[in-house]
Amino acid sequence: MIDEVISQRTFMIEHWTLGLVKMFQCNDIVIIPVPIHQSRFVDRGYNQADIIANAYKKIIEQKMKRSGIPIRIESNLIIKSKKTDKQALITDRTIRKQNIKNAFKIQSGRDATHLARSLVIIIDDVTTTGGTLDEVRTLLEPHAKAVFAFTLAH
Repeated sequence: MIDEVISQRTFMIEHWTLGLVKMFQCNDIVIIPVPIHQSRFVDRGYNQADIIANAYKKIIEQKMKRSGIPIRIESNLIIKSKKTDKQALITDRTIRKQNIKNAFKIQSGRDATHLARSLVIIIDDVTTTGGTLDEVRTLLEPHAKAVFAFTLAH
């Protein structure tokens, strides 16, 4: 039973991703995990979005390999440059959005022009108000062919 559910979800993820590639006529897929601030990384030792991004890539790799669409994860294209309060501890939607406002930027010395023909998939662990995803999407949209988000929980 569990194997069947996993198989169905894998099928849905593969076909959703391939459908987006075809619809927007993208040359490749770039997976971008939402970064955490360096101080939070030091405390925690990992970023959940990186773990989910690697799992997502693994799920879609076979399907994309058959279609000839290259996939890569870019964990260092953007950084969280502003230390913010933990979003999960803020209950007010307006305060959550203000907390995360302008918290991300493209890493110094990098540019995002290579995304011009890419399907960009932003990966985050959880979304509540969508503020984090909106901030990252706004940063990447001017550079990419298409930008979508995938989260583990809502």
